[in-house]
Amino acid sequence: MDDHTYSAPEFSEFTTDELPSYPEGSNEGNKRHWCFIPKCTNTGVNSPNKWFIPVPNDIKLKKLWFEKVRRPYNVSNTTKLYACEDHFDVSLKKKVVDTY
Repeated sequence: MDDHTYSAPEFSEFTTDELPSYPEGSNEGNKRHWCFIPKCTNTGVNSPNKWFIPVPNDIKLKKLWFEKVRRPYNVSNTTKLYACEDHFDVSLKKKVVDTY
């Protein structure tokens, strides 16, 4: 695993087949998204074809994500955050759950 890849065990059972799709070359829906993972520079503007997976709204899960990526929890509990697809094991085929 490189410095920018972290496991997300809570999502290991999800598949990319269930992700919604945007037209090729479109950054519809993610223009303001940026990856919250330390040292990652992906945004919806510079990486319009990447998926940005929402960090859970549940505070306990959100704090766990911060712990897993070794980032201090220094944001408001209501801040919307995203992790780009680069930090998920593609072989696991993940999906976004809209229950946050």
